Amino acid sequence: MSQLNVNAIRSANGTGDAISLTAASNTCTANITNYPHRNLIINGAFQLAQRSSSSTSNGYKTVDRFSHYSGGGTTTWSVGTETSGTVWEKGLRKYFRCTNTANATAAGNYREITYKIENQDLIDSGWNPASTSSKLTLSFWVRASVAQVYYGRIRWMGDSADSNFVFSTGSLTADTWTKVTVSIPGKSGKTLNDGGGSADNSSIFQLNWAPFQGTDGTASGVALNTWNTYSGSDKYPDFTTTWGSTNGATFDLTGIQLEVSDYATDFENRSIAQELILCERYYEKSYDVGTAPGTADRWGGAYQARDGTASTTIRYYPVQYRTTKRTSSITTVFYRPDSGDVGVKIDSNANGALHSGVGDKGFMAYSNDTGGSLSHYGIFFQWTAECEL
Repeated sequence: MSQLNVNAIRSANGTGDAISLTAASNTCTANITNYPHRNLIINGAFQLAQRSSSSTSNGYKTVDRFSHYSGGGTTTWSVGTETSGTVWEKGLRKYFRCTNTANATAAGNYREITYKIENQDLIDSGWNPASTSSKLTLSFWVRASVAQVYYGRIRWMGDSADSNFVFSTGSLTADTWTKVTVSIPGKSGKTLNDGGGSADNSSIFQLNWAPFQGTDGTASGVALNTWNTYSGSDKYPDFTTTWGSTNGATFDLTGIQLEVSDYATDFENRSIAQELILCERYYEKSYDVGTAPGTADRWGGAYQARDGTASTTIRYYPVQYRTTKRTSSITTVFYRPDSGDVGVKIDSNANGALHSGVGDKGFMAYSNDTGGSLSHYGIFFQWTAECEL
């Protein structure tokens, strides 16, 4: 039987050992980077869009965990599907799209996509934020209908002054998927929780991608791939205005991954079941996953409770979340199952007044329509619970 006697194994061009062996214990240590749960981004493949698959409004309106904002002109934010090609072959079937529906290139105009990382996810990741030799690696796939350079940035708040890290996509070829990799070092003197308003379940580390930013937020000579002091007037270098001035121009993202590593690994594809649980920490609904809130839907996950006896007494109805929420400060909205209107249906009556005591594990719903004409047998509603960063 052949035997290989070595102390370590490394790549021909490597600077460190991939596998080191310990003679005393007949064991080895391997530097494995392609391990599970390494991606700090939730829904980076855009599998879930619980609120809606398309919107023209600002905020958290479409894909889970990502918000989007625009100023000037009009913008459509939507989820698209690939059926073949580069990213599809890597298991990335969905992408998030910004469409420049009506162009706008004035100084105050912009289009931006934002992802906020919960502080404790970074704190527990193994990254040393104060060390310039400790690296995060951001990787993502990007495609645009207009060939030009686009920019993204990371805003790191707290510790007396916010920091800004700007990165570039490089010059993109129109309508062609390109993978971008960004190495992000720590910064001396910075922390991930400054002991003030940035609690563990808040966010001071935020990623942004911009297909366009007007000159109110740009400056010439902004340095790339280094930490600068944040200023709202020079968040990005000056943008080429071609995309911003083109009606119908598109900007697509997919396969977003942030990991503690010196280099990018293949995108970590999580199951839809895993992704849903992670997303529900921030947003959960009673509707089926593919049904937008506000839809007239009597069934699905509609809450229906019948008392059995007509009564004008206050009745209480507990609802438990499937997933414990990030905080107990939750915005809860109720919808009538028969119409989709905001409100609650109490028997055959119109909207009944509903109140709720909310916690991070659920809420208690009750009607205060007592006395008078209302005599109810039960209560019926759909609901959403949101506590995004």
